[in-house]
Amino acid sequence: MPRLTQIKETKKGRLALFLDGEFAFSLDEDTFAAAALHQDDELEDWQIEELRKKSETRRALDKAMDYLSLRDHAAGELYQKLCRKFDAHSAAYAVARAGELGLLNDVSFARRRAAELLRKRKSRREILNDLSAKGIDRDTAADVVEELFAETDDGESPELETARALVQRQYAAKLAAGKRDQVAAALARRGFSHAVIREVLWLTVFWVWTVFMYMCSIRKEKSAKYRKSNSLHWDRTSLRSKWTERLMIARHW
Repeated sequence: MPRLTQIKETKKGRLALFLDGEFAFSLDEDTFAAAALHQDDELEDWQIEELRKKSETRRALDKAMDYLSLRDHAAGELYQKLCRKFDAHSAAYAVARAGELGLLNDVSFARRRAAELLRKRKSRREILNDLSAKGIDRDTAADVVEELFAETDDGESPELETARALVQRQYAAKLAAGKRDQVAAALARRGFSHAVIREVLWLTVFWVWTVFMYMCSIRKEKSAKYRKSNSLHWDRTSLRSKWTERLMIARHW
């Protein structure tokens, strides 16, 4: 039978075990004390295997605590990350233990994550996909997203507001250039519905048109040359007609 020839403390506070002069594995202090090991003990194969499993599960739990100290995790996400470093049994044990300690709550995590993504102007579909990737089950993700996108007391739609803020921030120039179809395609790729896209394009084109007309009026008031120039007058009129046409097209798109 293999003999425990050396016990050495590691820098991480664990105890390294050497069997027949070669490093085998390390144990945390609690597991080592419970096993009542001493140097020169002879260990049977089943004892060694049992100690290896206990070592692995404790290391998985320690790693889970490290992950959770950095940020919240969904149970499924934590399990997936642990499986990259440990066997499935150890990962499952660590997740279960973290849950028993009250460190995991998928519903609370999903709500916080979804709200964060909404602030980043993500669509309903993008948020659902993200929650799924984090290990949130489909029903929980759907309930959280439905709750998040419910109309506010004043009748505002969070999804419409998100799309409008996104368009005004990133796509206003394209709309001003008449590239409505490109903007619509970009919004569709990001997961916004056709109804939301149609409504937000109408609202945004109206906003751009209003800003344009306001700037024209400011220029007219401040520039005597602008007021007297017949050619500029017709140019402004032409631009107004052009924007009015775009506005009507967007309204019926």
